[in-house]
Amino acid sequence: MTTNGLEPTTFNDLLSLALSSIESAQSTAIPISGKLALLQANQLILSQNNINVNANLLLQTLWKIALINPFDDFVQTCLTCEGINQVQGFRELRNKIAIAYNIQGNAFYQQGQIQQATLQYEKALQIGQELAPADLLGIYFNAGMASFVQKQPEKAQHFFQKALQIQPNLAQVEQMLIRVNYQLETKQKGYKFSQDWFSRNLAIWQEYLMCFRNQPDLNILEIGSWEGRSTCWLLNNILTHPSSQITCIDTFEGGGGTELEASDTKESIEARFDFNIVLTESIAKVTKIVNKSRAALREIPFDSFDIIYIDGSHLACDVLEDTLLSWGLLKIGGLMIFDDYDHVFREFPHQNTKIGIDAFMASFCNKIQLVHQSHQIFVKKIAD
Repeated sequence: MTTNGLEPTTFNDLLSLALSSIESAQSTAIPISGKLALLQANQLILSQNNINVNANLLLQTLWKIALINPFDDFVQTCLTCEGINQVQGFRELRNKIAIAYNIQGNAFYQQGQIQQATLQYEKALQIGQELAPADLLGIYFNAGMASFVQKQPEKAQHFFQKALQIQPNLAQVEQMLIRVNYQLETKQKGYKFSQDWFSRNLAIWQEYLMCFRNQPDLNILEIGSWEGRSTCWLLNNILTHPSSQITCIDTFEGGGGTELEASDTKESIEARFDFNIVLTESIAKVTKIVNKSRAALREIPFDSFDIIYIDGSHLACDVLEDTLLSWGLLKIGGLMIFDDYDHVFREFPHQNTKIGIDAFMASFCNKIQLVHQSHQIFVKKIAD
């Protein structure tokens, strides 16, 4: 780059002053003297077409600033200045700054500052399109996760699809895309859900339950329905035959690891369940029992169900009781599904959900076949 009416060293002197002040301060903030030098340097870039630049000095200074604040005005001006972008080595620095944005985004994400994290990821993608594919894929995935958490499914879908363009069939991304598509479907249908404890199960359910789709006389029992997320999914995707049925047992009072929000009441939870079931247009297939499971299960005939989903109280003692009372209701060859195998009660770990499920599986090991184990457990009943 050449000069245009300026002393050849003016811009470089400002860079030297800024770099010196940053290095001598050894802090997480740019000193006042450095800020003033950068302000003048920034003005020179904006006001001049051509500036004589010491490439090494520029790159050193920019990297030091980016480590402190990658959103600094001087950094932003350099990233958008065509002349600066032509400086030898700037392309590599640009990619390093993109990585810095991603790292800072991860820090914000871990702190729960998801909106700030999203800004960092999007900036990284804006300037980092020449990154190595693996790095770019990671940023797209991070941006997708942040958008998903913020309940922005359209943006999340875009980012996850971009990630799959870089590396098709990546299981982790495909699973998140399933969840995002589910978010879009629930949004389009107008369901009223305040919580989403269900969508992390979707990849598993699609793998193991789609074989039951449209099966005549299919009968499912759900212990713990809450707002009806899983119920609605089953009605829309599995219980599609006119003769299929689902029985839902819930007190709608919370407890045992599922607590009411401050603004919720038993009536409001149950009302949302009813509202959502109506939207499925399959209300005739649903039998709702508002009662404690230990009472309701004793009133149901044996060998009634093809699938039983246990997702009520997460306390080990309650899970075990629900399982034992449900066992006789499940047909041979039927599936029993346990949710939240990974649920932990910090104040009373002896009641962790896993303990109740493990006790059942150990006692009934000759009567069941383990089908799947993760945060959910699927077992097949092979004998009474």
